[in-house]
Amino acid sequence: MRNNGADIIKIKKMRKDGSINSDIVEKISVSIKSREIVVLPIDNVYGIIGVSEPEVEKRICKLLRVDETKFVRLISSFKMLNETACYSKFDYDFLNRVWPGEVNVILRDRESHNRKQDLITIRYPKNKFLQSVINSVDSPLIVSKACNKNNDLIYRKEDIIDSFYHKVKLIVIIEELCKKHPISTLIDISSGNLKIIREGKVTSDEIKSLYFLGKDDDLVY
Repeated sequence: MRNNGADIIKIKKMRKDGSINSDIVEKISVSIKSREIVVLPIDNVYGIIGVSEPEVEKRICKLLRVDETKFVRLISSFKMLNETACYSKFDYDFLNRVWPGEVNVILRDRESHNRKQDLITIRYPKNKFLQSVINSVDSPLIVSKACNKNNDLIYRKEDIIDSFYHKVKLIVIIEELCKKHPISTLIDISSGNLKIIREGKVTSDEIKSLYFLGKDDDLVY
């Protein structure tokens, strides 16, 4: 836990293309590359973000006061996906239909040699500014959702600042994204079939329609 308070950046609105000032992107990426932990919005839902390294993961778990948490890897390109996960040509075509977007996808980890523990959850966020941050860091990032003690998502800027001011290096508030918002949809395509684990912003029907036209219905569950 940090003794001094976090730097706070408040932005009222993103630009029309979803980007923000490049100087702010640079400040965020420098903090992350320095192995600091930051709080940022990921398509309306705020998250605790850092580089994808074991030591940073441990620090985020300590911050959240948990032994482990379900991290999501954030990518900004399909090139980055190829370096992170294993998938088929069919999977690739499907992912191009749902990404960038509010869908978390479980895939097989390219670096894992343990077939029983080789699954990772990945997201290609639609926020232009977050894509720019990931590109600047030039590496997938990890994120865990920002929640209160009751495990409810935090979205009000006052609650975000109160909860993490003394715990992270940097907090970025984009005021137009500080409102209630459905959580992301979670799906699993690691076994070659579609499993909808949790319906969220993107509906199950929409996911199914984008998956593979002609796929047997009994293989989609």
